[in-house]
Amino acid sequence: MGTDKYEELLRSEGIFNVARYILRIGRFGVQRGQEYKRDVLQQIYDAEKDLIPTLIQNAFNANRTRAIVFEVGNEPNMHPAMSPELYGWYLKMYADRIRQAASQINNARPKDTPEIRVKIMSGGLWIFDGMPSYMMEAFNRGVRISFGAITMDLPIRIKICKIGRSWWAIRFPCGIDYQKVELTEGMDIKSNFYTDILSYWQRLVAAAGGGTIDIAGLHFYPYISRDARFGMQEHLSNLRGLVAGLSGTVSTGEVWLTEIGNFNPYSDKEAAEKVMSPLLTSLRDSSFSSVTRWYWFISYGNDKKFRYLPGGISELMGGVWASLFEIFIFFLDQTGGLVTVVEPRLDDAKVANILAFIGDFGAKNPAQGLYESEASQTLTELGVAYHKFAIGQL
Repeated sequence: MGTDKYEELLRSEGIFNVARYILRIGRFGVQRGQEYKRDVLQQIYDAEKDLIPTLIQNAFNANRTRAIVFEVGNEPNMHPAMSPELYGWYLKMYADRIRQAASQINNARPKDTPEIRVKIMSGGLWIFDGMPSYMMEAFNRGVRISFGAITMDLPIRIKICKIGRSWWAIRFPCGIDYQKVELTEGMDIKSNFYTDILSYWQRLVAAAGGGTIDIAGLHFYPYISRDARFGMQEHLSNLRGLVAGLSGTVSTGEVWLTEIGNFNPYSDKEAAEKVMSPLLTSLRDSSFSSVTRWYWFISYGNDKKFRYLPGGISELMGGVWASLFEIFIFFLDQTGGLVTVVEPRLDDAKVANILAFIGDFGAKNPAQGLYESEASQTLTELGVAYHKFAIGQL
C-alpha cells in the first residue's frame, strides 16, 4: 500500500522525484521552502483508504488460514526518501485504517466464518552496508540543487534628462527607466538518504507508536565488489545485529527480507557463488531465526534500469559520459549563482571513483534473475543454486 501512485502524483504535478521543496505551483499551494511530501502522501492515502476493505475481503477469500500482511511503502529511507518521523505518521495512518476495516468486517461476518487477521509490515529499508566510502559520503550528504530567482527588467517609463539651470533648463528623453520583476521565487530540490538503518528504525518506531508495526521489512543487497568496505561474512554479521535490533521492537518478533539479491557487477555464475550461496546458507542458520521470510529479486531477467547506465568509465574523467558530467558541473558553476549544486560537493578523485563505480555496472549489468526470461523458462545459474537450496542440496 501507499507506494504505487507516489511517482504518478509527482509527475502529474510536474515535480521531480527528489524534490522536497517546490515552487508555488499545482494544486498543493506550497510555498517556497515548505515541505510538501505530507500533502502528497495524504492524497495517496485518501485515494486508497476506501479500497482497503475490499482488498482485505479479497485476500481473505483467497486464503482463509493466513494472516493478511500489508506492507506500507517501499524503501522510505531512500526511494523517495522520507524522514523517519514523516514515514511513521504515514505508516500509522494506514495501519489504523487497515485495522479499523478488518474489525468492521469481522463484526459483520457470519458466526461460522473464521476471523480475519491483519498484520502491518514496514516498507523494506535499503541496507547500505559495504558500499565504498566515497559513495557513502555522497549518500550521507544527500542531494541539494538550488535554483535562484529569475528576474527580468521591464521598461516602465521614458527617462527624462535636463541640461541648464532651472530657469532655462532643457528637458529631453534620454533613455528608459526599468523595474526589476521577479518571475520566479527560486526553489531548492532536496533529497536525503538515511544510511544509518538502526537509527532510522528507532526514530520510526517512536513516531509510529508502540504496537503499530507487526513485522519489520528490510532489503538486503550485499555489495562486495570494487572498493567494498568489507566482504560477505561481515555483511552477514551486520545483518544479524540489525535483525536483532529490529525484531525486539515489533509485535510478532519477525523480520522479513522482502528483497534480497545481487547488487554487484557480476556474471550469473559469480553472483551465484559469491552472493546467493553464502547468503542463503546463512539464512538457514539459527542465528537468523527471526527472519521468517525472504524473497529473491528478481524472477525473470535482470533489473532493466542498469541498461541505461554508461559503461566502461574506468579512467579519470575518461569517456564521453564523464566529459558530459564535467560539462554539466561546469555549466552549473557558470550560471552566476542561478543554479548551484550545494550537495554533494566532492573532490575530483572522489568524482572519478564514482564514475568508475557507475561504469562497472554499465559495462556488466548485475545478474539477478532466476530464469533467463519469462518466455524461455530456462533456469540461470542463480536459478539452479536457488533450486538446490530449496530441495536441501545447497
